[in-house]
Amino acid sequence: MLLYLGDYERSKYYGERSFTEAVAVEDPIWQLNAKVLVAHSQTKLRQYREAEKSFEEALTLAKDQSKQIKIKWNLIDSFQKLFKSL
Repeated sequence: MLLYLGDYERSKYYGERSFTEAVAVEDPIWQLNAKVLVAHSQTKLRQYREAEKSFEEALTLAKDQSKQIKIKWNLIDSFQKLFKSL
C-alpha cells in the first residue's frame, strides 16, 4: 500500500523487514513477495542497480519455489502410482 501511496522509503523499509521475518519463519512465498516489494520500491527511488539485484534475487527465489513444487508433484504422482498398483 505504501508503494502505491508514493512512500517509497517506508515501502522499502517494510519490504526488507518482511523479508527478514519471512526468512525467520521459512516462508518462501512471503520471501518472494517481500523481495519484489523491495525491488519495486528501489525502482521508484531510482536505485536501479540495487533494484536489479533485488529482482534477480526474487527470480532465484521463484525458480527455487518452482523446483520444490515440481519435486512435490513428482512425489505425489509416485505415491498415486504406487497405491494404484496395490
